[in-house]
Amino acid sequence: MTAILPAKAETGLILESIPSMFIRAARENADRTALEAQDGTLTYRQLEMRASRLAGYLRSFGVGRESLVALCIERSADFITAMLGTLLAGAAYAPLDTSHPTERLRAIIGESKADFLLVDRLNAARFDGLEVPTLTLGEETWLRLEAVKRAIAYPSPHDLAYVVYTSGSTGTPKGCELEHWTLAHVTKWQVGRSEIRPGDRCLQFVAQGFDVLQMETLPALITGAAVVVVDEEARLDPRLLRNRMVEKQITSAFLPTPVAERLLHLEWPESRMRLLATGGEALHSYPRPDLPFKFVNVYGPAECSVVSTSTLLAPDPNPTRLPPIGLPVDGVHMHVVAEDGREVPPGQPGEMWIAGANVGRGYRHRPDLTAEKFGPDPFCPEGTRLYKSGDIVRWSDRGDLEFIGRIDDQVKIRGHRIEPQEISLTLGAFPEIEQVYVQARRENEIDLRLVAYVVPAPGMTLDTRELRARLADLLPPYMMPAAWVVMDSLPLTAHGKVDARALPDPALASDVDPEAEEPEEAADDSSPVTALVTEIAVQALGIRHIRPNDNFFDLGGHSLFAALLASRIEEETGIEVAVREVFECPTTATLSAAVEARILAAMREEPGRARAS
Repeated sequence: MTAILPAKAETGLILESIPSMFIRAARENADRTALEAQDGTLTYRQLEMRASRLAGYLRSFGVGRESLVALCIERSADFITAMLGTLLAGAAYAPLDTSHPTERLRAIIGESKADFLLVDRLNAARFDGLEVPTLTLGEETWLRLEAVKRAIAYPSPHDLAYVVYTSGSTGTPKGCELEHWTLAHVTKWQVGRSEIRPGDRCLQFVAQGFDVLQMETLPALITGAAVVVVDEEARLDPRLLRNRMVEKQITSAFLPTPVAERLLHLEWPESRMRLLATGGEALHSYPRPDLPFKFVNVYGPAECSVVSTSTLLAPDPNPTRLPPIGLPVDGVHMHVVAEDGREVPPGQPGEMWIAGANVGRGYRHRPDLTAEKFGPDPFCPEGTRLYKSGDIVRWSDRGDLEFIGRIDDQVKIRGHRIEPQEISLTLGAFPEIEQVYVQARRENEIDLRLVAYVVPAPGMTLDTRELRARLADLLPPYMMPAAWVVMDSLPLTAHGKVDARALPDPALASDVDPEAEEPEEAADDSSPVTALVTEIAVQALGIRHIRPNDNFFDLGGHSLFAALLASRIEEETGIEVAVREVFECPTTATLSAAVEARILAAMREEPGRARAS
């Protein structure tokens, strides 16, 4: 087996690239299940045949080394097959999150200068008129491709492997470019760290555009394990997700931090689960002693092949610090530096510079930003490359790394990297807005909330619902402000910059929507359940009031809010509420009615069971 090459490696064949490792695993495990999803189950033999024929089709269009293939396909077996087929063609893939607005996806395809587009039937119409060669995948397509000659390309170390897009402070997303040798190195490390072996079953949970998708799929597919794509309903409900993981005999999984923390607090029956990894945000919970699996916290920016540090967390009944982010993975070096670029001693905070085997190439078509954030490592041998993360960390007295915060305004919300400046620039283009400042505030018990402070243009009025609807056509759901505050002017510092510390609490300030400034009078016959649901929703959303017919999700609610609301209602009433029901009944009026009906039914069937207020 060829060793993973250092950053300065001469261009040449990597015998152990992802394509070669997958082909070997496919031939050694031909009849084992490779993919299991709602759109079908594929053995390794079937997956390899489909992926290599897709590769042959792409090659017939001139797709090869340094070509970029955009993937806009729902989470499915087809998506993972398209990803592998692109790699087998020798090209790089750019995964697109289908939940994002069409205009944003089309802009990414244009900015990336994608050479080819793979879509599914659900998303094909979104790209009508786009001058990019396109193939729509589906069962009919796979049947047609059976006549195509298979192709398998083996990449060189510095060939482009994939491009993942994150929020950008300039108002447009930026694409992080990763090469084959870094992807192969980190994937092999993950196999060893997670002890993945043939016959294991690895969960696929995250959205397509999240770089963690590589961590969920590739380690399994180079070892003979199965990738199990979880259904959308289970992704929304922690209890249902736990049940699915047990039913599907999942052995290892990665879950974004907010989701993993909720699963840690659930009771776990006996199962095949051996390891749960998490990352994406600062972790606040240690595992319980009775959990039947190992719990690992990982850290890593998209610019550095998913994972840069890792730690196995032990139960800590009396923690004195937040869980650490651990130690560098194999082949990676961490430097904690002061503003002058000198390394600081243990215990002192500094910016983390990441160097070594997982550092990416840079930002696609952004040489200016690449030069600013990437460069040679001054602390290591010549030729090693580093990335300046912008994260503030410190070496603890226990010898591991602790995450402290950011040196800029970048934030993580539900696992997604967000530059609030991108949202501000997008809103600032609206003619009725004269000034805008978007800030992330921790106002509730779920996670950070984005707050938009806006100043209307002279003579203009602002309507919350209209602004939200227009912004939703431009930005993905996780970048939508949860609260809006209209102001006569933004507070400024002595230097003329927005004084973020002087911005008002959105729970105390007036809302942009004039119709929502005062709460409606509660109806005389308002039930205790309605009052309870309203109180829980107001606290969780961090707002002053909510009217009976206000939609939770128009006011900043999301899947984690829905999970918390369902859990609290069950705690207070004894009635189980599925997260799906919160989405189906997204107002206090409809949700209260559903809960009341359930309480009455329970009382009739088993008097005394329900504990309604």
